[in-house]
Amino acid sequence: MFPHKTFGRIVDYFGVFDDAAKALSFDEESVKQVISNLSELRDQLPAAMRATLSHFYGVDRELEGFEGLEAAQNAINTDAKKDSFAKDFKHLSKLWESLSPDRILDLYTKDYRWLAQVFESVKSASDNIGKLLWLTLGAQTTQLIHENIQSGHSK
Repeated sequence: MFPHKTFGRIVDYFGVFDDAAKALSFDEESVKQVISNLSELRDQLPAAMRATLSHFYGVDRELEGFEGLEAAQNAINTDAKKDSFAKDFKHLSKLWESLSPDRILDLYTKDYRWLAQVFESVKSASDNIGKLLWLTLGAQTTQLIHENIQSGHSK
């Protein structure tokens, strides 16, 4: 079904698969509930994306490398702003992980990749500065960051 997917893992951040035994036995009601829950998560995705991007109003997301990351970091230049961004990004990343590999994610991949890069760029600085606590990111998000993060080198 997904020929280029090299690994798979069920990640249930939102409790979509609360009753795994029923779902795995393909109980009709359980399957309907999973479909309904996934539909609700899909409906939440656009608002979660808007909320996370709202921290960077006026930032040119087309800027690449150090200049682009610096502009994003300047938009969240206080502990309160970083914490607020982190909260929104963690919610968004949980939605992303729960929905992956749903095709709806294709509509948001560019923005999500950018947000993940910003998150990664401020995460390491937060170890000694500020009160920001970062949670471990899911496998899909981590893979996306590693595949696409740039360290200031042009393409």
